[in-house]
Amino acid sequence: MKNQITQLVVLFFMAVNVSAQSSAGAATKSISAAGTFFKTPITDARWNNANGKSFTKAQYANYSGETEIRLNTEWEVDANIKLAITLVKGELDVEMVNSKGEKVYSRKFQESENLNFDAHLEAGETYLIRFIGRGAKGSYYCHWTEKTNQPNITI
Repeated sequence: MKNQITQLVVLFFMAVNVSAQSSAGAATKSISAAGTFFKTPITDARWNNANGKSFTKAQYANYSGETEIRLNTEWEVDANIKLAITLVKGELDVEMVNSKGEKVYSRKFQESENLNFDAHLEAGETYLIRFIGRGAKGSYYCHWTEKTNQPNITI
């Protein structure tokens, strides 16, 4: 009997682990990303950036210019965009536009701030998330995930 309970507990945790892994992988199932693209040359010798399937980030000491990441959607999806902006000096604008140039989101940062916003993304569309710096020292981190409408299950 004790063995059966142990086996059931192990199976339960394996199922929870597989479920968590599959929902983590689904975070950007409908959204693909490309970039960073440099609209203006970066002259900041301390510029450092990295990108992944669901994020972009950069650090800089004197960033004046414009970069962008492109998000392409295969299907219609609701997304959550998280921004972590660190500013020691200068300004950083963040904007999200669709392929028609219409602003989905726009914000000017003059100090450090963490926030998130929701965006409805149309199927087959390309969205640009632009980072426009003016004498900025600091960093940005931008992370996007698909929102799911699955009910929460409590055991």
